[in-house]
Amino acid sequence: MERKMYKSAFVYLILSLCAGVFFREYTKLSGFTGLTSLSFMHLHYFVLGFMMFLLLGILSPRFSKEPAKQIILLHIGLNITEAGFLLRGLDDIHSLPLPSAAISGIAGTGHIIIAVSLVWIMVKLTGRK
Repeated sequence: MERKMYKSAFVYLILSLCAGVFFREYTKLSGFTGLTSLSFMHLHYFVLGFMMFLLLGILSPRFSKEPAKQIILLHIGLNITEAGFLLRGLDDIHSLPLPSAAISGIAGTGHIIIAVSLVWIMVKLTGRK
């Protein structure tokens, strides 16, 4: 399990770096100078992806059983959140005809899934049933 966590951390590190480069270069090429949600993608992938999975890899010997469902849920929640940030960022730059509430709903759903998975992981880590 420890190895899976480190592999996930590495993938999220790469995604984080790519998100940062995409934000910088895409806004520059688009001539956009304002604030955009694309800037949050780098931070979320770095902290909730790379650092979280690095930490889970370090803590994995403390788990009594592999928290596979919780980890899958964390992956899903993080990537749904990132999809919301991507849509919102592209909407910020290009003023796309996307419903604002729907984009917020996507990001909000992703954040809720992340919260549930993190609480569930902590319950697993502390050994409570």
